[in-house]
Amino acid sequence: MKQHYHWLVTLWIALFTLFGKSEASPIFPTRLLNGSVAGLTVSISGVASWRPFPYYTPSEGEALIIEFDILGGELLPMQYTLKHYTAEWKESDLAPSEYIKGFFSGEITESQLSEATKVPYRHYTLRLDNSSPLQPLLSGNYLLRIYRADESADTPYIEVAFALLEPLVQVDAEVTPITQKDSYATTQQVNLSVKAEQLRVIHPSQELTIVMAQNCRHDNAVILSQPSSMSGSLYQYDYSQGAVFEAGNEYYAYEILNDNIPGMGINRLITEPNTTQLLLHPQSQRKNTSYLLNPDADGEYVIRSIETGGASEVNTDYYEALFSYYMPPLPEGENLYLFGEAFDALPLEERKLTYNREEGVYMGKVLLKGGYVSYTYLSSSDGVSFSGEHTEGNFYPTTNRYTCFVYFRPQGGRYDRLVGVDLIHTHN
Repeated sequence: MKQHYHWLVTLWIALFTLFGKSEASPIFPTRLLNGSVAGLTVSISGVASWRPFPYYTPSEGEALIIEFDILGGELLPMQYTLKHYTAEWKESDLAPSEYIKGFFSGEITESQLSEATKVPYRHYTLRLDNSSPLQPLLSGNYLLRIYRADESADTPYIEVAFALLEPLVQVDAEVTPITQKDSYATTQQVNLSVKAEQLRVIHPSQELTIVMAQNCRHDNAVILSQPSSMSGSLYQYDYSQGAVFEAGNEYYAYEILNDNIPGMGINRLITEPNTTQLLLHPQSQRKNTSYLLNPDADGEYVIRSIETGGASEVNTDYYEALFSYYMPPLPEGENLYLFGEAFDALPLEERKLTYNREEGVYMGKVLLKGGYVSYTYLSSSDGVSFSGEHTEGNFYPTTNRYTCFVYFRPQGGRYDRLVGVDLIHTHN
């Protein structure tokens, strides 16, 4: 009888864990869909710190700023429209009239031609705020499609994912070591508490959805639905119900501010008639080395230059960055990719590195706008799930940023409201 009881407890714990959490589909799926588009940045006005995933609160005066370049400099008529999405980034069932205030499409009117750059481009800026002719009306996830006005919206140049927040709950997250011995040194667990005094939550496992993400990675988010404990309006997600991530390793970085001086992380500049190449310092596999604390930016990308005579968005040039990563060949079917905010919207093939067997090195080349670029190397066999297990290794002391999103869909509700966000940064 006692053995039967223990078997039931074990089974219940396993089922509780299985149905209380899951890996998400790629979240915030921003994509560049036309080869002439580059230099995409999405930021929040009035916010000093970096948000790896763009969310904003219009009720607090925040605005969403989308900037991008069309290479070549031709003036193209660009328009945009919005679609509402669920917490798990599936298109919602709402009609546009339910989530859009104003017109269903808008025109991007602000653009400037680049100034004194080797690579010519036209810079576009779109601002979404309370005065925009097209505004998202409801909280939750959105995909903004940018397309040519003389072409169909079904063939967009860019898709920009963002979220609108209505702050109704208090969210507190913390990072702890995982309790299993074999994973203690290589993983980080994020526990969460949600205080929902302003909401009427009847069935939290059905009405609350927690999405947790690491740094600016879109591929390894964890979804939590079953709280580990509840007390009044306080819901805890911890122990077996916390979100577990590979700890990873510190990111690399390089910086280029003008055409004459190789900045941080750059070995030398190679000047060509139409562009300048950056030969970056080579890196090598770190999975079997000891962890070394090296303060990093967790994948952040900041476009800037020190050239005078104009704003950085139009006088910063483009450079071909040459990457090299020394390691034995990956297992059959496994490929190596660049990760970081500068690369995440690019097609996967453009981020892929090629192996040179004679030299024992993976090599890649990417055209990027100048400034500060934080990046890392991850591998994948399917182009969907990525890991640093074969490349950078996983070390618990690694500093990471975690963004925790809390969505609420009450019984009978038709969409997921984003009601709380917490952004934490682990420190050594």
